[in-house]
Amino acid sequence: MRIPRPDSLRALIITGTLLVATPLFIAVVHSTVQMRVLTQRSAALIASTDAAIHAGEQLVIASTTLERTVRLRLALSDPSLDDVVLENAQRTITALDAVGSPETSDERQDVDAIRSEITRLTTAVVEMSARHAKPQDPLLEPAIDRLKDLATNVRRLNQHIAHQTVLSLEALQASTARAEARLYQELSVLLPITALLVVGFLAALSRPLRRIDRAIDALGRGRYEQPIVIKGPADLVKLGQQLEWLRLRLIDVAEAKNRFLRHMSHELKTPLASIREGTELLLEGAVGALHTEQREVVGILRDNGIKLQRNIENLLSYSSWEAQTLALNLEEFPLHDLVRAVIDAHRMTILAHRLRLTIEVSDLIVTADRSKLRLILDNLLSNAMKYTPLDGAIQIHAKADGSDLVMDIIDSGPGIAAEDRPHLFEAFYTGRASGTSPLPGTGIGLSVVLEFTEAQRGTIALLNEQDTGAHFRLRLPAYPKTAHRNGMLHEE
Repeated sequence: MRIPRPDSLRALIITGTLLVATPLFIAVVHSTVQMRVLTQRSAALIASTDAAIHAGEQLVIASTTLERTVRLRLALSDPSLDDVVLENAQRTITALDAVGSPETSDERQDVDAIRSEITRLTTAVVEMSARHAKPQDPLLEPAIDRLKDLATNVRRLNQHIAHQTVLSLEALQASTARAEARLYQELSVLLPITALLVVGFLAALSRPLRRIDRAIDALGRGRYEQPIVIKGPADLVKLGQQLEWLRLRLIDVAEAKNRFLRHMSHELKTPLASIREGTELLLEGAVGALHTEQREVVGILRDNGIKLQRNIENLLSYSSWEAQTLALNLEEFPLHDLVRAVIDAHRMTILAHRLRLTIEVSDLIVTADRSKLRLILDNLLSNAMKYTPLDGAIQIHAKADGSDLVMDIIDSGPGIAAEDRPHLFEAFYTGRASGTSPLPGTGIGLSVVLEFTEAQRGTIALLNEQDTGAHFRLRLPAYPKTAHRNGMLHEE
């Protein structure tokens, strides 16, 4: 049998709220009923106790009045007091009836004894009145003894009533304790059920939301490999289908971009190759010797042709760089060798611009993707050289910080404008500051740096420690360890 499931996010939330609230509602209702029952029992017990105490007090007053009246009648031998004695006896019987029905055998015995004593007493008084008894009459002693028995029985009855009240209170306390224990047992069952329902519905709600969040994050990072499939409420499933449609559209756009770049490569490389060959022929004197000014102009053309070719190659390689960010090839290698290789690749440009290069790199063995780290350093150094003026300075520092590798690349250029900082690592964004090269960059170098850094779970940041120049700090979890081989790489 298939359990029906909510077909929308709203229905899921409503159903979850109802199911979570139901056990708590049951517990509250049951607790309310139990409290009402206990309250009613307490009120009834208080009322009955108050009535019993009041009746007991009235019985004591009536019996005491009866005793005094009988003693007075016997002492004075005044027949006119007979009616008063009989009236007080009737009041005592009425007070005894107000005590209520006896609940125990002891109470019944006491009530019967009191009734018997009152009956015998009234009978004796009537007999003595008929004989006109004197104070010294020998029948007076039994009458007085009956008065003592009556008082004793009344006291014992009141004691039994008080004891019964105590027993009733103890029974109420025991009932309250049992009700409290039942409530705790119910809560011990209902609270875990409620917690399980909350966890279950949170999982049912958060699972598709996490998938949607991961899908949106992947689309934002340009990762389109995994199809987007969302299971859950119908509206979230529909949202997942829309995200899948967006993923396919982005794949089509990326393929169209790649086709465009491939076509442009043919269109750009052919005339650029002709320009470079022409400048090389001019410099070699194939069409005649050039004087100094002409050679300088042709040299500028050749250098800028090379830079233009490099920018075109970077632009054409951007799509392949994006695809490579997902694949990591971690290996151990000396950091010295990598930094030297990157510097050697730019040695001619460094000499041409008369740059002072300061390098302080600790002798470390790092675990990272060598090719990606090299491309990161290559782009950061290229960016520094581009914006550093002639006779400027560039610093490269690298050291271990716990399990991280920290590298700083600092130049003495004009720095990064405040309006450019938020867009610094965006693809194809070029800043407003002009570098030493007459050709603007493609704006993909720092975006590639960010992509490759994040692919290795690292960070790249522009620090604001200096008034001039740019200071980039790279931090990678490369687990560096000392190589104990060549010492620190230090050059100026």
